[in-house]
Amino acid sequence: MSNITDVVVEVLTSSACARCQRAKTMVQQVIADCDDERIRYHEVDVVEAIDYAVQLGILRVPAIAINGELVFSALPKPQALQDAIVKRLGK
Repeated sequence: MSNITDVVVEVLTSSACARCQRAKTMVQQVIADCDDERIRYHEVDVVEAIDYAVQLGILRVPAIAINGELVFSALPKPQALQDAIVKRLGK
């Protein structure tokens, strides 16, 4: 058993965002492909969580934060997201 804590992947979206659905689907697929129970998926509506979005420095959606840190300010390629997650898992 590893002592690495969970990795929380947050997709920051807005209901008015056309690309956000694609982002959510891609992130969920990457997490499934990683096949690691320590990865948690969370959606954040920037309108409902405006203070958090400002704290992260979100300028547009979709954006992706990992463990409370803005990692991608635009939709990344799936491999780039997977690499960022795996790095944080310590694999």
